[in-house]
Amino acid sequence: MKITRFVRRVLALALVPAACLSLSARADVHVLDDAASPVQVSFDDATGRMTVNVKATGTTWNQGTSGGQSWLLSGSVSQPDGLNLSVPALINSVPMTVGLQLEPASGELRVTLDNPAAGVAGSGIVYPYPFFTDSGDGYAICPVNSGYVVPTSDLSMPGKFGPIANRHMEFVGGSDATNHESWIGIIETPFDKNLSLSTFTVGGNQRVGIAPLWQGSNNNATHTPNLLSYDRVVRYHFVTCGGYVAVAKRFRKYAESQGWVKTLAEKIAENPAVLDVIGAPIIYLWGDGHDTAFLDELKSAGIDRALLQVSVNHTDEFGRFPNQQFADGSGWFDAVRAHGYRGG
Repeated sequence: MKITRFVRRVLALALVPAACLSLSARADVHVLDDAASPVQVSFDDATGRMTVNVKATGTTWNQGTSGGQSWLLSGSVSQPDGLNLSVPALINSVPMTVGLQLEPASGELRVTLDNPAAGVAGSGIVYPYPFFTDSGDGYAICPVNSGYVVPTSDLSMPGKFGPIANRHMEFVGGSDATNHESWIGIIETPFDKNLSLSTFTVGGNQRVGIAPLWQGSNNNATHTPNLLSYDRVVRYHFVTCGGYVAVAKRFRKYAESQGWVKTLAEKIAENPAVLDVIGAPIIYLWGDGHDTAFLDELKSAGIDRALLQVSVNHTDEFGRFPNQQFADGSGWFDAVRAHGYRGG
């Protein structure tokens, strides 16, 4: 029997899930705004991407047109008022609800990923995506090691960094090409996450940006591994001047509110041993450096204070740790303390 083009089209549509057929009808751009808010936020529920307009300067921050991970709207969007939004979606095939909350007084945008029972797919969830200027030109602010300010046009950087799994602070950020205006995403749930430096399409060009990379956790009632297990939250703040320095100051303010920042005097009051390492060299050892002869040599050289660090993964050329002079690691640290040094 000959099948007409119209019939083939009807049959093809019949094979598409009903949820997918309704996507185009539901797809919409939702606006969060308030007269008191310094920013206006637009959210495209068809792509999961945001656009932020800074009222004082007219600057627009957007999340590009592609890049990141797959997004699929999976239910009805709820917007009870002009400041809140709740969007059910599949991000990288993981079901979750994305909540947006605009705080008018500060203009800060709080984004929450909710569905503790959802299993994290693949290598993790990259969301929300980083923000860029309309041209995409600017810098990605990477708080890893001593900190890096990476040109968004340097497409080689993602390969050099890879997933940033440790030695980083709890935020992501970016600035414009003049390092004047900037943004910061403070990660309020800092556990079970890495950072991801990857490429996005902005203004028809490939650009580099940094975003949180959420990973699974067994921090749930049944200790089931690889679940979201709890809400993941990022708080975004948009800065009109000061560039990456303003971003660093904003994070410091947050760190102070969490009790993470302490003066040297406060540290000494809590732990007088801090005095022993002020101005002292940090000496990292492995292999046959673990012996009292080396400690005696340090003393004879006039080094009265030092922090000596070792790793149980670093052995000598015969695979021994610590040096055969000591029966175990505690023996080494006893010798360090006996010479007036600190071990770590």
